[in-house]
Amino acid sequence: MDGQDDVLFRTHDSQSPWYHRQSHANAMNLKDLRNLRSRSALRFENHGANSGGPPLGALVHGLVPESEPKYQYKQFRYNSHYWVLKFLSERPAPLRIMDVGTATGYLGAILKEKHHSVVGIESHAPFAALARRHYEQFHETDIETFDFPYREEFDYILFADVLEHLRNPEQVLKRALPCLKRDGRIIISVPNIANIIMRLKILLGRFEYDERGILDKTHLRFFTLASLKRMVAETDLWVIDIKATPIPIQLVLAGTDHRLLSPLHELHYTIVRCWKSMFAYQFVLRASQRELHRTM
Repeated sequence: MDGQDDVLFRTHDSQSPWYHRQSHANAMNLKDLRNLRSRSALRFENHGANSGGPPLGALVHGLVPESEPKYQYKQFRYNSHYWVLKFLSERPAPLRIMDVGTATGYLGAILKEKHHSVVGIESHAPFAALARRHYEQFHETDIETFDFPYREEFDYILFADVLEHLRNPEQVLKRALPCLKRDGRIIISVPNIANIIMRLKILLGRFEYDERGILDKTHLRFFTLASLKRMVAETDLWVIDIKATPIPIQLVLAGTDHRLLSPLHELHYTIVRCWKSMFAYQFVLRASQRELHRTM
């Protein structure tokens, strides 16, 4: 990949009752995002891998110390926000985008800086108060009952680390579909319950909910690669592609974000890419309406 992929990322973990974000963002180069942070006054704690972090197992299973900050800027590739924003960059700006589950609006701020027109939806009032300023339109509401009052308006709808917190994600997806333009896309990211570490935990008889991670205590649905594909197919969507993210070792092991270790991270990602269902930490899926493919 070229130098434009050397970017600054952010991890988001929400306490919202219906969704949780523990993912990462690719949006712009380091200088751009530093400027954005200053201009937008995004008050997230800058706590990188060099300051240390929770053990690797803690990240996967959610055993994160209370002192660990929930909002972080990161500088590594292949995490879920990296893929979300890379997908978006493949179409020329400006795009009309709906961000479902905005949290404090960090993704909306990045998209706004790129001159996209963005609508946000958030249920958690304190987060909504912070996020609202980054969106052209904003809905503070429960996604489970939201009516999605738009028709054929959006180029993209984002469900980034949201669906695992819903009682009926299939119905939410079906209600959102009419909002897409005919050639619009939906981007979904969810954690992989069949990650190799989770498999080992279950083999040992352990299935313990925690504050963060794959077994976040607010997760109501769990997905494997196969069940994610099945859900998308049942909602009349057509899978365009699926990216797998590696376990974000840089978040939890101090010093592993050093350039000298880049070849090891590339090797790690190659292994994940070759066996998604076993080694992926999250899946990032891009889909279009099935009807579009029936007429092609």
